[in-house]
Order: sequence, then structure tokens, then C-alpha cells
Amino acid sequence: MFAHHHDVVHALRDELAAHLPAVLTGEITSMAVRQAAVDRFQADPTCRVFLGSITAAGVGITLTASSHVVFAELDWVPGNISQAEDRAHRIGQENMVLIQHLVLEGSLDATMARRLVAKQVVIDAALDTQGQADAAELQAPLVPLRREEEPATASLSRRQVAQDAESLTPREILHIHAQLKYLADRCDGAHDKDGAGFNRLDTQIGKFLAACGSLTARQAVLGRRICKKYARQLERAEMLSTTPA
Repeated sequence: MFAHHHDVVHALRDELAAHLPAVLTGEITSMAVRQAAVDRFQADPTCRVFLGSITAAGVGITLTASSHVVFAELDWVPGNISQAEDRAHRIGQENMVLIQHLVLEGSLDATMARRLVAKQVVIDAALDTQGQADAAELQAPLVPLRREEEPATASLSRRQVAQDAESLTPREILHIHAQLKYLADRCDGAHDKDGAGFNRLDTQIGKFLAACGSLTARQAVLGRRICKKYARQLERAEMLSTTPA
């Protein structure tokens, strides 16, 4: 189960105490304690529930012991939801995974849910995953220019994306996806000026691409552009030794 507020996680923990839940929120800073919570849920049959905050427990961990994911609250960023969902979708999952969002009609969460769907439509359109762009769109910028600091994909047109996609090999696409996942796992949405993960303008599309089960060639073109912008971070992780030119 995922939630956004610590108070909600705490309330769920108290209500589900009989199920001996493992808990992971941003309040827990020790990596050893965080990993122990994950390991207990994964390996201990008496631990029936994992409770986590969407941002703190939504990346970098594996929760394949579960095939049922419930969101008690939502997040404004679609990529954060997708990342959290994918904790149960990682390698080793042998079952179908059921994802449920608890939304009360008329509540703020209902408004958020509708806004998330609308944002996802925009993201899909930008990535051209909903069909071929018409001729008028091919010369248009894929992402509008914004302020002095542009998104990594700002100057790409759909024609450029289509042309560059033809030259990518499956191995290169996998490598680009791995780099995006590395950046996303360290990204806090630019809340802290720590030089880790994506900046504010690239967070949404970067996390979305990282959360995809696999990348299409066109998505990989955008991903490669983003990875080049964050080359220094990736170099420190020794991930650029085989980066495509």
C-alpha cells in the first residue's frame, strides 16, 4: 500500500497491525533499516503488508512478493505513480499484478485522478505513443521552450525523433533505459539542490521514461537526449563506457 502523507501511512499501520506490516517512509533515513523492511516483506511469510510513502518507497526497491498494489493517496506526478506501481512489476514477479486506487468521488483525490489522466495524455502525445503525427506536427517542437533552462528534449521535432529512431539498436535502447532508471532512482523532483537526478524541467518526462516497462525506439531517442544532459552524473556512476555516440 502506498500513500503520500506520513500521517496516512501511520494510520494504515495502526489499523493493519495484526498483519505485521513493513513500513518505509522518508522518515527512515538508515539504508540498513530501509532494506530490512523490504527484506522482511519479501522473505517473511508472516509479513502480509508493506506500507510505503510514494516518493520514499516508490523507487529503487523490489516488492515482487506482492501481486496486489493499493494507493490510499495519489501524487500529482504520473511518473511517481508509475514508479511505485512497478515495485511489484520487477524481475522475479510470477503473477499478474492488480493495481487499485482508492478514490472517493467529490474528494481532492478525485480531482487529482482526473488531472493525472490528463497529464498522461499529454505525455503520451509528446512521446507520439498514440499514433503517427500528421505532417503539420512533424516540424513543431516536441516540447515548448521554457525560460533560460530548457528541457533536454526542447529542440527535438517529431521528424528528428523519427529519423534518429531508425539508427538505434535494441542494445542501445536497453542501455539508455538503464541510464534513465539510474537517474530516476536518485531523483527527488529537484526539491533538493544536491546535483542528483533530473532537474525540475526534466523530472516528469525523465521519470515517465524510466518507469516504462521497455522503451520504443522513439522514446529512446528522447531518453538519449536526456542522458547526454546528465552525462556527468552518469560518468560518476561509470555508466557511460558504452554510451552510443
